[in-house]
Amino acid sequence: MKQQCKIIDTFPSFLTHWSSACSRSLHEQIELWLTSYMKKYPELLQKQVQCYEDENIDWRKVARKIFPTFPLRFPLMQKARENIKTICNSICMKASQRLELNFNITLVIYVGIGCGAGWTTTYSGQPSILLGLENIAEQKWHTKSKLQCLISHEIGHLVHMKWRDEWETFEKNEDPLFQLYSEGFAQRCEHVIVGKETWHMARNKKMAFMVSTKTKLLS
Repeated sequence: MKQQCKIIDTFPSFLTHWSSACSRSLHEQIELWLTSYMKKYPELLQKQVQCYEDENIDWRKVARKIFPTFPLRFPLMQKARENIKTICNSICMKASQRLELNFNITLVIYVGIGCGAGWTTTYSGQPSILLGLENIAEQKWHTKSKLQCLISHEIGHLVHMKWRDEWETFEKNEDPLFQLYSEGFAQRCEHVIVGKETWHMARNKKMAFMVSTKTKLLS
């Protein structure tokens, strides 16, 4: 069975939203992100909001810090989106060959509120990786080589979840030792898929924590 890497690309919807929202006040930008852009992707919205609610954090306060950075990060967001679409099938093929990946993966490209550059979860009931362009641009992980490492790392988490057959408990497991083990497993999978040792997260301690992708991570 040939494994597929399906892409849900919400960036065109974001561009439509941002073309009118960019000239509005910050408050209006945030509300339009909610009602104009994210309204089309309710599950994606719910996951992001829940991410902050679980930590008793007001997501709008976080958004007020992130949205003003969009104009500066916009070119890197665009480049990251283009590169993700270019490399995703190759990465999926390598994962299939080197890890015996036996399930399809969905990549969701979006502009969000800082929940992480890579986020392993399920989407529409399928194993998925959410790719937050705002965080990818923040860390300058927009290049093909860095995105290959990031996506390979997240595939490692998906493989781990699938092999354990513990989707719900895996996502919610906050035990520090399990998280350390999970990150080590995903890092090794990244090396296997890419074909060499890569340490893209180790170069940024803040992002190394953020992108540990236990489904509910804060920036």
